[in-house]
Amino acid sequence: MRIAGYRRRPARDDILIAFMCLPLYVAAVGRYGQRIALALVVSAAVGALTEIVAARIRGKELLLVGFPCWVLMPLVLPPVFPLWMLGASVFFGTVIGVVFFGGYGRQLASPVAIGWAFAALSYPSAFGFGWSLPFPDLAMGYTRFMAAVPTIDDPAIFLQAQRTVLLSDLLLGNAPNTPGMAVPLLVLACGLALYLLRAVDVRSSVVFLAMAGVLGFVFHRALPGQFADPRFLLTGNLILAGLFIFPDRRISPRTWGGRLVTALVAGVIAFLVRNLSNFPCGVMFAVLFANVFSPIIDEGFLKVAYGMRRGEGGGSAGAKGDARSAGGAKAAGAAGSAAGGACADCGGAGGEPRGEIRGGGR
Repeated sequence: MRIAGYRRRPARDDILIAFMCLPLYVAAVGRYGQRIALALVVSAAVGALTEIVAARIRGKELLLVGFPCWVLMPLVLPPVFPLWMLGASVFFGTVIGVVFFGGYGRQLASPVAIGWAFAALSYPSAFGFGWSLPFPDLAMGYTRFMAAVPTIDDPAIFLQAQRTVLLSDLLLGNAPNTPGMAVPLLVLACGLALYLLRAVDVRSSVVFLAMAGVLGFVFHRALPGQFADPRFLLTGNLILAGLFIFPDRRISPRTWGGRLVTALVAGVIAFLVRNLSNFPCGVMFAVLFANVFSPIIDEGFLKVAYGMRRGEGGGSAGAKGDARSAGGAKAAGAAGSAAGGACADCGGAGGEPRGEIRGGGR
């Protein structure tokens, strides 16, 4: 068994996404301590070991194609989430999202979203108490293992209870958040870099984030006491998922119309989950929903597009086919008559029998 690279474009996109996660880890360690780096090591070790064992069991070539999941998983979970639970979540996401369906790019849904959902549903207590306040200085985390002040509540709930939260504090990471969103302004910059490098489908990202943002703004203006301030869209995994996870081309519809509808639906679900459920940071449920139903949406657009084309071309093609059949029948009849006459003369002169020649004419 050997480790082999893959030459197609998805490999390039995976490498770029993983590379753009490095600045996010720099900021995450600074805000939440050295434990974030250890979480990355645990995630990579579990993911790689899972793929190695799976490749041996299946007798397949080892590609280690699940590394985007290993890199992203510690960034989307709470900063003090237990490491063994992180490992279990990575294992589940890798097995279900990568190994079970035959490899990365063949999965039904994002392995990152699958692993996150497993962690949130299997360990709700640890997930709820896994949040902590960030260090006030961006470099303080490099001298400490982890932040020691838990917030208990989800960051969105914690911040809504505060009287004043400045937009600048949210953008610069001076508020509790997921490790990947330690500095939201940096996430936006890395997402822009991925767009310029064409590593993700930016149209899906824009539609998804815009839908969630517009709904948040409108409903907050209409019912400010029930729906959160749109500024809190900078908390949780919404921006990170919208720029790094949701626009993955291999789990997106193949048609532009399908991607548009899927992004709109995912944006609506993300808004509903964040405001009307017990998972204010549950944007990954929206990603899962979009991934699962994108083939159905895509199939509808393909049927409409190709069905209309075949219907339009079917009439002219059928008419042409009928004309060609009629012309062919006439030509065959004429050739048969001529052959029958000639062979009849031959038959009268001791040639082949008449019946066989008519059969040949047919």
